[in-house]
Amino acid sequence: MDGTAAALKGAGPKKHTQAEKVVCSFCQEPADLNLSLEHRECGGRTHVECLPSGKKPNYKLCSQCTGEYVPLAQVASMDTAPAAGGGGREPFPPDGVDYVRNPGVWIQKTPASALQAITGLFSRTPAPDAAAPPTVEQLRTSQDCHFLIRNRVSVRDMLRFNKLGLQHLLKAGVTMSELLANDYTWNDLLLYEDVGRKGPTRAKQTLAQGLKTNANHFRDYPDALPFAKVSSHANLKPRDLYTDFGLKFPVITDEVTGQVRYGSLQCHGD
Repeated sequence: MDGTAAALKGAGPKKHTQAEKVVCSFCQEPADLNLSLEHRECGGRTHVECLPSGKKPNYKLCSQCTGEYVPLAQVASMDTAPAAGGGGREPFPPDGVDYVRNPGVWIQKTPASALQAITGLFSRTPAPDAAAPPTVEQLRTSQDCHFLIRNRVSVRDMLRFNKLGLQHLLKAGVTMSELLANDYTWNDLLLYEDVGRKGPTRAKQTLAQGLKTNANHFRDYPDALPFAKVSSHANLKPRDLYTDFGLKFPVITDEVTGQVRYGSLQCHGD
């Protein structure tokens, strides 16, 4: 906690405006009462998923009132144990490869259900139930990035318990499509160093090269990946949608006449 936070701690509830009371005290996004905790004394709200992991919620005061509020992009360094040789940095693979520039490819294995069906032909032993929900232990110890994402494990929990950072996800071939399809948002991505704390150039590189983000993602997920916020943070220009995010007027050559023309604006054929 910095000096300002320490000075504020114990100062009691601040006087929230009505506008402040209907957004999350942590991420500043709208906070529905059904999905958030309303603090009794200050009247502020905090999304359930934005409450600190492994710590009893403060039912009376929000983190802004207690002086414990920390900007969203700094949370990852607080929540993860220091990596080997690092002072609280996000966990990184030990091989030294920059997976933002050299992302891996996800090679999907044969579905477990298919393997169970084959196994059942040669064995009378019942196969384990593939539909059984994962246990807390499995979710906290697994090193399978896709399994964790499929089960919507929070970024903070992946950092803290599984010791998996964004570079691990990129090494495993995780893309923006997979993250968005499983309800991760721009605020989640800001927790990672390569997106939230290494400057706009690195953020753009991580989005375009590492996560293979394209213009369709901005169009199809405007709430989870709001272009205005992303472009402000990563200093994106309109031309970047063409140079880095796949938006193009395709060149079409007539097979008979050889005449060249431009097709309609599209991204990856869409």
